[in-house]
Amino acid sequence: MVSRSALFLAAGQAVNRAADLGLDAAFGRTDTRRGRDVIARLGRIWFVNLPIAALTHGAIHDAGHFARHGEFTDEPGRRVIEQWPWPVPITVSAEYFAPPGSPDTEFDDGLAVLGGGEQASTLTKQRLADQIYRRDTAGYFDWMVLTYASLDYPVYAWTDLSRGIQQRDGDFRQYATEMTYLSPPLQIGSRVTQRLEYHLRTEDRLRHDAWLNLADFSLWQGVARVGRYVATGERRTTNGTLSIGGVRFVPSAYATLSSFGPERGADVRLVSSVLLTHLNVRRITTPMNESLWGTGVALRSRDPHRFLPEGNLDVWQRTGKEPGFRLEAGTTRTLTIAGRPMETSIRLGYKTEGYLLDAPQRATVLAAVTVSGRF
Repeated sequence: MVSRSALFLAAGQAVNRAADLGLDAAFGRTDTRRGRDVIARLGRIWFVNLPIAALTHGAIHDAGHFARHGEFTDEPGRRVIEQWPWPVPITVSAEYFAPPGSPDTEFDDGLAVLGGGEQASTLTKQRLADQIYRRDTAGYFDWMVLTYASLDYPVYAWTDLSRGIQQRDGDFRQYATEMTYLSPPLQIGSRVTQRLEYHLRTEDRLRHDAWLNLADFSLWQGVARVGRYVATGERRTTNGTLSIGGVRFVPSAYATLSSFGPERGADVRLVSSVLLTHLNVRRITTPMNESLWGTGVALRSRDPHRFLPEGNLDVWQRTGKEPGFRLEAGTTRTLTIAGRPMETSIRLGYKTEGYLLDAPQRATVLAAVTVSGRF
């Protein structure tokens, strides 16, 4: 899921950069506060930048479904875009999957595949927030994609779980149905009534959880930074944080659809001169009403010109087993490649079997080498 979402994000960033350069060459830069430039930027954003961000996020969301589906079968899935982001910059698609096999796994394949889209959106939001706050400034398009990813859960949940008649159930209604199917055995005499009540309670829980995603400082920073670009033409702006006693931090809450049940969590990013520290705590509620807790801490360098250690440590509860863990270490340095400064990162680690947002279910060695640059 990490590699697929990162690939689509990089593609979207490259396409948007090319579009900006092409529009600048064709019509000139519109980077002043003059009224005609503000109107021109509004047109560019609505008809070019927002559609690119919508397509980027839509591809990432669907890649999450396919990544989880790929853990059960080698049969490929298929994606059909049913609504392109014109004239409204929203992408709607449908995914079609071959029936998964029946591997000996600890979690349900239906919840995993249905929740994979929201997992990819949450992962993208978190990775973009980490990337943004590892620097002092960020471009408007990164904020734009972060905003799409942050609003994916609430917008999708509130529309899909509305009481109106739907042509086809979306991820959230199907997820609630799967939760009901996996719920505890019921008394024979009132089985239908109890299942209906459980299903409605699950839908209400998912609908109410959506509000958590609005309690996100980085989301509102994203809205403000895109608005500032429209008003002023500044394509890169300083990243805002909260501060108490000289400690800079970025708080957020979130809800997502895990492979075991609805997940609720909170993130706090501590921003120092040399390190970004990302703290996370979360809880998953299973169909059997069991609570599975998890917590994690990640260290990221904010000075790629120095050798600073980076790493992840996660610990979480597993159903009927000892706690699982993920331990990962690495570093990031800026190297000159082909005459250009390129940020190079290497990480190596291991995770036990169990659910993590950004990793396969199976126990596995984690290894990654990334190279990134700004053009």
